[in-house]
Amino acid sequence: MRTEISLGLAAFGFLAGCSSPQGSQGPSNTTHTSTIQICKQASYATPSLAIGTGETDFLEWESQEPIQIVFGPQGGHHIEVALKATGLNPGQGEMILDDELEGGGGTPEAVGEDPVTIAIATSVEGVADTWSAQYTYFLEGSTSLASVAGLNAFVDAWDIDEAHQDSLTATATIQATITDACGTVVSAEVSFQLDVSDIPGLNGTGYYYYG
Repeated sequence: MRTEISLGLAAFGFLAGCSSPQGSQGPSNTTHTSTIQICKQASYATPSLAIGTGETDFLEWESQEPIQIVFGPQGGHHIEVALKATGLNPGQGEMILDDELEGGGGTPEAVGEDPVTIAIATSVEGVADTWSAQYTYFLEGSTSLASVAGLNAFVDAWDIDEAHQDSLTATATIQATITDACGTVVSAEVSFQLDVSDIPGLNGTGYYYYG
């Protein structure tokens, strides 16, 4: 997995004035701690990002391969993505689910202060397109370790099926970037085996998805 790091100017200022790392309280629930204080706490930890899978928990790719394509309640296809990060301001607030959509699903809304921005790009060998998704989210945890699970990396199952009609698996690649309120940016990339042998939703099992 490849990881890239970019620190905001505020974080560099904090690093210059700090002598040793300190413990940090988890600010993922609403507190009265200011953004500046949380960014200072985050500057004590080395920023990093790891990409995994999982709907509710962070799971390593190797323990789950080949990864299944999920057929969602709205008729689309995606891969479950989980992220684990250090050295970031995870935000202060909670995700409120908008469950008014017909057919289930719903879009979580970040209610609070300093949510992070998450960008995900997904590609599959043999398919020309790259699919992108962006989220405004709160991470669960603290500046020293925070995570989020159940993000959707969207794919076009029709294109994948057409490119791999005679295959059992195909190599997929996910790139993820998180930008926090301190201006810190972390990026990572991971490749894994995707199960393309029997993609749900393409054989009369539900709604069809058109990208």
